[in-house]
Amino acid sequence: MSFTFRFLNLLSLLRQFEKEAIFIDVRIAKRTDFIISSYVGAIRSCMTDVSLFRGVVYDTSSATDHFFADVLRSFCDRHFESEGKELSYDEYLKCAESDDFPDDVFRFFDGLSKGEGRFRWDRLVALHVLLVCFINHIGLDHQKAKIRGLMSIVGSFENVEIRDNFPNWLEQHGLPKFDLFRIRLAIFLARYMKRGRLG
Repeated sequence: MSFTFRFLNLLSLLRQFEKEAIFIDVRIAKRTDFIISSYVGAIRSCMTDVSLFRGVVYDTSSATDHFFADVLRSFCDRHFESEGKELSYDEYLKCAESDDFPDDVFRFFDGLSKGEGRFRWDRLVALHVLLVCFINHIGLDHQKAKIRGLMSIVGSFENVEIRDNFPNWLEQHGLPKFDLFRIRLAIFLARYMKRGRLG
């Protein structure tokens, strides 16, 4: 329950950002503003976009290893009170026990494990990569990940088709080119480290 609470907290905060950031004024915006906006969109899409699974057989009509965008937006909106304040953990638990609380989030995470023969694990690995790269831009120095940290994360992908498609999928979200280069490099190094050709 605590993990789903933190997951909804993250996505709900990004949802609030998207609702309030109607546009970015290019005359006064800083480069960081565009980077933040790009990452917010990419992180949300990471949980909803079925094209992340290009190369594998997946039934896109059923939200088993992804969320429908409108449904996820509805979850996020419910996670905030009418005053715009996110629910506390205790309030979240009370809502989760009610009969009308949607259980899609619980079903997504229920029994999650690597090697289960599904694709939701890889979706969360992709989310992890995006969060780490995002923190590299807005976090403190001690919070920033080096290339070996990225290698460790991308090495957790279960399906090579999704792993190899991930950088191509990222290109549509306008992320900094250096970030895309680092992710491609991390995948390359992790692949060959696993084969015992490096290190």
